[in-house]
Amino acid sequence: MRKRNFHTSINLLIEPSTYQRLKMIAGLQKTTMSKFIREGIKLRLAQYDKENNSMVTESQ
Repeated sequence: MRKRNFHTSINLLIEPSTYQRLKMIAGLQKTTMSKFIREGIKLRLAQYDKENNSMVTESQ
């Protein structure tokens, strides 16, 4: 049996005005919403790691 990834649509997770701003900025930067959101998540995780001096180990 295949391993499945279940995704929740981003517009259900955030406020409508925030979604509209994200969509507008992604369009201005000529990038996809997915890439824009992934980069934002990575920035937030990096900020957390820096604040807490944490190390990330790769697991499979």
